Amino acid sequence: MGLTMKERRALARESAQKYRSASKKQKGVLLEIFIEQTHYSRRYASWLLRNWGRKVFAWIGGEPIRFMVGVPRAKIPRKRPRVYDKEMRQALRGLWYLFDFMCGKRLAVMIRTTLQTLVSLSVSILLERCDFSQRMQARRMSVTGFCYLLNKPLSSRNVERHLLELSG
Repeated sequence: MGLTMKERRALARESAQKYRSASKKQKGVLLEIFIEQTHYSRRYASWLLRNWGRKVFAWIGGEPIRFMVGVPRAKIPRKRPRVYDKEMRQALRGLWYLFDFMCGKRLAVMIRTTLQTLVSLSVSILLERCDFSQRMQARRMSVTGFCYLLNKPLSSRNVERHLLELSG
């Protein structure tokens, strides 16, 4: 099994310091060792070791971008509040699983057309096929939980966005 990203970064940080101060022959040996450990391509590994900790310009999408090599990007904070709470996302995830991971646009239509049937048949069938939390199983996914879906705005864009967020 390969290294995690944190381990690769730590290894690159250590190797970059040695690589910069090494002679040409030593650089080749250090590069081979680094490639063997990280499974990076030779060209990328040498570029990474040369530029670690430096500010670099790159053209991405036709625009010049300036970034520091080896420093992970800061996570962008969420701008909009969530549309659905945790329980609703769990229910949507279960329905998404039940309908064979259908895209959000089609899933919204399927939920609207089959929700009453699912509620009238049995909620336990859905619970058996889906991976819900213990709390949701204890409540046995009451009918009101599913009817709550009907009252929420189920635009295909919202459903697809939230289901992708849940799966990732």
